Amino acid sequence: MIVVLLHIILILIQLCESESIIKTQHGDIQGIEKTFPEGVVTEYLGVPFARINSKRKRFMPSSELRKPEWKGVFHAKTKAVSCYQHLIKFD
Repeated sequence: MIVVLLHIILILIQLCESESIIKTQHGDIQGIEKTFPEGVVTEYLGVPFARINSKRKRFMPSSELRKPEWKGVFHAKTKAVSCYQHLIKFD
C-alpha cells in the first residue's frame, strides 16, 4: 500500500513540474515548468549571462558569452553558485 501511495505522489509531482526547452543564440536551455493555482511559471535557474574572468581580470567588467557557450542543452534546473553576501541588520 505504501509503495502504491509513493508512486501516486511521484506521478503528481511529475505532472506539476514538466520541462520546457527554449532556443537562444548561445544554445538550448531546459527549464522547469511549475503549475500554481494562478497559472504556469517556467523557471530557468543558473543560466550564465557572462564569461568568468581570470584572476588577473578579477575586478574588471565581465565579458560577453561566446556563441555557443555550452554543447547540447543547458539544464537550468538548479541555482548557480554565488558569492557570499554579508548582510548587516540596521535597527
